[in-house]
Amino acid sequence: MTTIVVSPISSLLTDHSSTSAETSQPSPDYESLHITPSHSSGTDFLTERFLDPEAFSSAQLKLPEPDVDYLITRDVSDFVGDVPNIKAISDQFFHSVHEWMPIVSKIQFRANLVGWLTHKRAELFYLILAMKLSCEHAPGPRTPLYQITKLMQFRIENSGVLSLQVIQASVLIAIYEMGHGIYPSAFLSIAGCARYATALGIDKSILNNDVNISWNELEERRRVWWSILVLDRFLNLSNPSRHLVTPDTVLDNWLPVDDAAFNNGTARPEDAFTLGSATALVLGRFARFAQAAHLLGQVLRHVAEGSTESERAQLRRTIFSLSKYRDGPEASIVSLDQLSTESSLISQTALQMSVYVAQRAELEVRSRSSPFLLHLLYKVALLYMKASQSTPGDSITDKLRVVKHGLEVLGRRWHIAQSYLSLLSRHEIMQAMQ
Repeated sequence: MTTIVVSPISSLLTDHSSTSAETSQPSPDYESLHITPSHSSGTDFLTERFLDPEAFSSAQLKLPEPDVDYLITRDVSDFVGDVPNIKAISDQFFHSVHEWMPIVSKIQFRANLVGWLTHKRAELFYLILAMKLSCEHAPGPRTPLYQITKLMQFRIENSGVLSLQVIQASVLIAIYEMGHGIYPSAFLSIAGCARYATALGIDKSILNNDVNISWNELEERRRVWWSILVLDRFLNLSNPSRHLVTPDTVLDNWLPVDDAAFNNGTARPEDAFTLGSATALVLGRFARFAQAAHLLGQVLRHVAEGSTESERAQLRRTIFSLSKYRDGPEASIVSLDQLSTESSLISQTALQMSVYVAQRAELEVRSRSSPFLLHLLYKVALLYMKASQSTPGDSITDKLRVVKHGLEVLGRRWHIAQSYLSLLSRHEIMQAMQ
């Protein structure tokens, strides 16, 4: 058996744009780039499944689980650590990122941990790396941990492994790239997630109740697919004319169950509702997030392709109906003459968020803040800048200052805030020159 040096990937481990603080961290072990190829028989079997899935299914064939523990290099082991360290990393994840992106079952993770350490060690280590990465607070985004995790992603996805743990990890990596402004990687990563999930059949999870897998795994699969739908639509907010890589959702698609029931393992099949049946029901936060993604998909399509006034009015009513369920303290919407009703609602929400994050302890902001907030604050800041042109005054200026401060606070967690603040400065310069 020969040894192959994966030289094209070694460039990932050298980040010429990293800060001195980043380069002072432990550097990757270049010797660990030597990997041993697995036997080709399992890969050939996988190829046949892709070439003729109907014949594969008719013969009731199952893919063998490849042994890919050879992918665990010394660098990977050093970042993952021992069992107590794995527990510490997962605990931090479940108390932070999991709060707003609950795609990994806490109950199932802890129940399967011992088994995965024996039979799915490489997949577990990849997921742990992604968990650790998603919680990382570093001076810059392209850290050694990010580079090692991306290298592990490349290797494991090209090894022939198709598993839920792999796609969960890849989604967390895409979120990290999005939140820290690593483009075009973030844009490409979510497309890769969609393809991988489709190959695994996860896209079918929201269509029906699959009796061939456990209920808990079906719910995890639904949540993973919804997270991909959310990210795909969110990444197109800046340019609705770009094509989505995932299909539009429909009213008979199944939503995630209540988050509390998912976390404590008490959810049942009868607790699940579809997009069409859940409108008037009290749902979990992630299910509401899924509903918002469904509506956002319609908005993107209407903006890109055009729509009638009646279609826009119906979509507007539906969005306003969903906005009643937003979390946090409710406040009356102060209508501004220079802003539409929709803009007033959005700007008031953004002001509340900005004030809220500014009043929180830094540790809480770092652990619980979502990167999705930053685009909202940026767009609201643009609204206030536009309003200040037609109606200059201290009130609008003060609101703009509050929102920008909110971006600065969130920038302690997500580096993309610096890009948004830079864009706002450019807009201010262009506005001053008009």
